[in-house]
Amino acid sequence: MVVSWRTRRPLQRHAALAIGVEGLRRQRAFSPHALLLLLDPAETEPTLAAFNARLEFGKAGRSIRVCHVTAAATGTVTTYGAVSIRLVKPPP
Repeated sequence: MVVSWRTRRPLQRHAALAIGVEGLRRQRAFSPHALLLLLDPAETEPTLAAFNARLEFGKAGRSIRVCHVTAAATGTVTTYGAVSIRLVKPPP
């Protein structure tokens, strides 16, 4: 899935490829914690991990706070788009 977001100040738009979800599973319920991002072109290549950045979701009051976290920096962002592509088998 390709996820896009923007920062507030300075206004910048960015996108990366999300490759997995990190979270906690309790019985049959799954609570996601972070989208792990692999192909983040603005960051360095991953070392000893399968990702080089992540989007972390946390609650701040009544709203959901989203942070873009890399090895060099952390910043609050607003997600504004996602695209998922799935290969579908043609009918026989």
